[in-house]
Amino acid sequence: MISALPTNLVDLIGDVSKALGDCIKRQEPERFVEGYISILKTVESTSDLYRLKAQLEKAKKTDLYKLVHAFGLHLELINCCENAYRSHRILQKDFRVGESENPLSFVLTAHPTEARHPETLVLLEKLTEFLRNHLTAKTSFNWIAVETAICQLWNLPLAKNKKPEVRDEAEQIHIII
Repeated sequence: MISALPTNLVDLIGDVSKALGDCIKRQEPERFVEGYISILKTVESTSDLYRLKAQLEKAKKTDLYKLVHAFGLHLELINCCENAYRSHRILQKDFRVGESENPLSFVLTAHPTEARHPETLVLLEKLTEFLRNHLTAKTSFNWIAVETAICQLWNLPLAKNKKPEVRDEAEQIHIII
């Protein structure tokens, strides 16, 4: 399935995943890093899922929180890569105003289940912009800004620590716009 994806998207996801791994290695104890890497390898083989389940049931709550954060952040970073790639591809197309037979209507909806932490949302938007610029750059790209943003994201919660409300989603939309 990965072979069906564009090479530059696969490479971008690989680079961002490595940057997340490097950040975790610098900030977390070796025991945690080894456990995280072990789970990444286990995920590739479904035959070990029962062993993994038993292993996770014995883990400390703080380690479980960090693991959930690591995998959640990894998914957010993959979404940033995909968003940057899509935006890059759209910007490569030549669009002419007024020539469309099918006008677009934008609809904004509020879903309180998706209330992300505001600082995290801002960093994810910046990271997506960095990655999009990387895809369009004709020269080499400096990854320091990307790596810094990823390490900042590692130190922030992905979501607010309270029950989300409709207002939270409205604020999220306001930040994006």
